[in-house]
Amino acid sequence: MEPSRNGSHPDKTAAQKALAGLKLTLSGLPQSEAARVTGTTPRQIQAVKAALARVPELESQVENGSITLNAVQVAAGYRQHKPVSGRAFGKGDKWLEVANALTQYLHGWGSRDYKFTHIPPKEAGKRVKVIDEMIEGLQAARADLEQRSHLATSAVPSK
Repeated sequence: MEPSRNGSHPDKTAAQKALAGLKLTLSGLPQSEAARVTGTTPRQIQAVKAALARVPELESQVENGSITLNAVQVAAGYRQHKPVSGRAFGKGDKWLEVANALTQYLHGWGSRDYKFTHIPPKEAGKRVKVIDEMIEGLQAARADLEQRSHLATSAVPSK
């Protein structure tokens, strides 16, 4: 593992970096300096400290990268997990809003060469499955839309 310029390890999750920062602060280093050295923020160090004070058994999961900082905070009761309902969009076709949001997300990560270093392996596997489902759905939607686009341009008006 090659440390970056600020001394952090870029392939560690935010939770792992925050835990490393917490350990440095417990050893006497000022929080702002520990945050700089580990490549995290003082707020993330505070968040992991508070969460692990409530649920100390999560420390091993943070260390091995199998849980995100957000998940640690949810488990400690500092954040709420908001489940997605089956009917996410209500009435009307929201294609433009959804497509624009996903396009912006991908554009942002494209400029970073799609390096999701903050995602732990278990979460990465979940996202791969979701992406595969999305690709299947997009291909089916594309097939129908492609057929409709040809029909719209080649349809003969009825009398």
